[in-house]
Amino acid sequence: RTFIVRDTSLVGPLPSSLAQMQGLEELKIFDNPNLGGPFPYFVLDLQNLLYLHLHNNGFSGVLKANWGESKLVELRVDQNYLTGFFFNVGGSNWTSLGLLYLNNNDFAGTIPELACLVPDVRLFDNSWDCPCPGCLGVASCEPCQSTCGVGDGVS
Repeated sequence: RTFIVRDTSLVGPLPSSLAQMQGLEELKIFDNPNLGGPFPYFVLDLQNLLYLHLHNNGFSGVLKANWGESKLVELRVDQNYLTGFFFNVGGSNWTSLGLLYLNNNDFAGTIPELACLVPDVRLFDNSWDCPCPGCLGVASCEPCQSTCGVGDGVS
C-alpha cells in the first residue's frame, strides 16, 4: 500500500495517526514546505515500510538511530532541517538500502565506509567531518564542513 502527499498547502506536523497504517509499504510526503515540526519518528516503526520519502518539507531535529533496524530500500529526507550524527546507527539495513538522500540538511559526523554499500547516495550540503570515503568518488571534502557531493547522484 502507498500513501503519497505532494505539493499541498498542509501546515504543521505530520499526524501521528499515520502510525496506524501498519500495512503501508510506501510513504511519500514531499514538496510541502509548510509541513514540518519535529521529525515524525513514528514512521520508522511502520514494520512493512520499504520506501520513505519525506523530502523538501520543513521537518527538523535529530533523525534517531532506529532507522537502521528498518526494512527500508529507499530513504529520502533531503531538503529539511535535520541535524545530528546520522551515521551513528546500528542495524543491518545497509545491505538492502538502495537509495539514501540526506543532502541539504545539517547532519554532522564521519561518513563511514558502510555508505559505499548504497548504490545511490546524496550527502552534499551538510556538515560532515573529513575526509569523505574515497569509494564515494571524493577523496576529501573541500571545504570540509559544507560539501560532500557523492555517489551516482552527484550534484
